[in-house]
Amino acid sequence: MTAADLFCRLPDDLLIHAISFLPVRDAARTAVLSRRWRPLWLRTDTLNLDSSSYYCDLLWNTDPWGYVGLDASQVKARLFSDARPALRAPGRHPVRKLSLFVKGRDDTYCKGVITSAPHWGCYWDDSYRDPAAYDHVAALLLVKELLNIQELRLRFESVEEEQLCYIYDLDPAVLPGRSLRVLDIARCRIRPPPGTGADVLPCLSVLRLYNCSSPTNDLKDFISAMRSLKTLHIENHDFYSYSDDSSSGDRFAVNSPTVTAITLVGLKLRANKGIELDAPRLRTFKYNGLPVDFFVKSPPAELARVEIDLTPGRPHYYDDRKHAFFDSLWQFLRSLRHMRILKLNVLNIEGIAAEHEHLVTLHTLERLEIEGPSDPSRRNDAATAIANLLQSCPVIRDLHIRIVNRDYNGMVIEDVVPRAHFDVSLDLFERRYTKEIRGMIDGEHGFPVIADLPGLTGCRFNCLQNHLKNVKLQFVRKEMDSFEISLAKFLAENCMVLERLEIDDGKHNFLSHINLMVERWRTNASEQRKQMELDSANASKQRAK
Repeated sequence: MTAADLFCRLPDDLLIHAISFLPVRDAARTAVLSRRWRPLWLRTDTLNLDSSSYYCDLLWNTDPWGYVGLDASQVKARLFSDARPALRAPGRHPVRKLSLFVKGRDDTYCKGVITSAPHWGCYWDDSYRDPAAYDHVAALLLVKELLNIQELRLRFESVEEEQLCYIYDLDPAVLPGRSLRVLDIARCRIRPPPGTGADVLPCLSVLRLYNCSSPTNDLKDFISAMRSLKTLHIENHDFYSYSDDSSSGDRFAVNSPTVTAITLVGLKLRANKGIELDAPRLRTFKYNGLPVDFFVKSPPAELARVEIDLTPGRPHYYDDRKHAFFDSLWQFLRSLRHMRILKLNVLNIEGIAAEHEHLVTLHTLERLEIEGPSDPSRRNDAATAIANLLQSCPVIRDLHIRIVNRDYNGMVIEDVVPRAHFDVSLDLFERRYTKEIRGMIDGEHGFPVIADLPGLTGCRFNCLQNHLKNVKLQFVRKEMDSFEISLAKFLAENCMVLERLEIDDGKHNFLSHINLMVERWRTNASEQRKQMELDSANASKQRAK
């Protein structure tokens, strides 16, 4: 049986779902495959307009980018003219999802595809005219067949370096506000809602913004006007300011009584005034970007997960001892004290250390993940930072610590294994049952003495005594007297109810890992505790006599 036969055996619903991902012209072409395929593309609820699907027809010059010689007006003519017959073909099912993707060599090219001067050759109804300028996107959204769409995606992308803050100026008034539930846009300007904005997009539940632009207050008002918003994703947003805008330096605020998931990535704040959250129903919060101050106006009581991934701007010039950000971070965590999962990717491990008055107890936190580099010369500060975390998380069950090495730009340096080292490791593993290798595994030559960590060694933490069951520690071992090795020894000896301990110390040969030492540390610590309990019991009997 051929692959084509298997493909034809798929049910119609599955084929229609697959066709819904195709650009409109490719979806229409599936009708020529067979009589069975002829009506399928009309049954999709999606209309995808993709300018890149027309390049092969119009390209007349060889270029590695694939854009030289293309006329934006030609792409525009075919892109929008193909949409009309696709919408008005006999048997067409109602369209619920509309996607418009425009890609060009630069921003000017992209703008030429979606806008033009007014002319008589209108692609849509003659009732729609704008004497000032002709906006093909607005005209498309006002077509009667698209007045009830539920999902709208507008994406604009230029190959060359960005020249403009935005490519398309999105007017909320042209959006199908009474039915729209998902709005996904890129390289657009966000205007404030018209009037009071109380009725703008009343059904919208998902808003995703990529590389968009707006003043701080415009985006704040745009979000606040949505009364059904559940998911908010903002990535690489440029908060430009008007020349006469005195409020452009205000902090960016998310005020929404309904939102449950917020993701903020790479926000380009013009002034470091911080980010304010007023979302009492928030359940997940993710932030990825430069260190900023966070403010929480209404602490969410049902918060489940928080992820904070700090991007180093100038890592070699950053000194947490002279920067108050981590104190602000502890204050932020105090406002999010109801969370159950916390993931931190920090500029350095030592920076988590805080003065006692800034610490907060997270009584509901069950899982903690921490990632960041550690300065070998500041092992005591790193130990204090880990102690702060363990003290602040008394009931955690899962702990994942990853200590990484980063280059000047803040990128993680991966551990690369030379081929020769891999061959040695494979040879040792294959000879693991021989007498020579067996003796090394059993530790006949003994293990080195590992230094203790002031601030950790000898301290008792409630989570280690009663709750912590799963521990994973990742690092690249270089020196046996490093902070990472001492931390592995401390965790192995002090986690009383541990069920799973995983130590990943890099890509070494079979016998160079510290796993053998970890098992010996755990065994010795267990025997010492048993002996101490026995001595205590004997002492009690002697006192009783």
